Amino acid sequence: MERAIVLQANGLTKTKENTLRKFSADALELANDLLGHRKSKCLMDLHKETYSTRKTTTSFNSQVICDIERNVVKCKGNKLGSITVKFNVPRNCKTFSTKANYFVELGMYPRKRTAIPIKQNKNYQRYRSLLDDG
Repeated sequence: MERAIVLQANGLTKTKENTLRKFSADALELANDLLGHRKSKCLMDLHKETYSTRKTTTSFNSQVICDIERNVVKCKGNKLGSITVKFNVPRNCKTFSTKANYFVELGMYPRKRTAIPIKQNKNYQRYRSLLDDG
């Protein structure tokens, strides 16, 4: 089981909502396209065959592309209905807070970041305690 911080999607501005929707749609499209190129269950074969072209044709950073490749290799079917993309702190996102809310700033496109509020549930509380402990 993987733990994740849940983003609070309700109450976003139209621009942020459209940015997240486009990012999700592009990630799902890339994953389904990679499923067509998957010949074996080996991640390195898929990576060697597709990474360089995907890096130039998509706006995703390297870590997101590699994570999508891992999801494709784990997939048992021929088409994905949804995909979860991981963002790692501090590599391609960072957190910050205001007086009332906590935010994660996602690196969507080179030099373009989008701040999304974080839902403050038990996973987030665990994340904060781990950060406070060092």
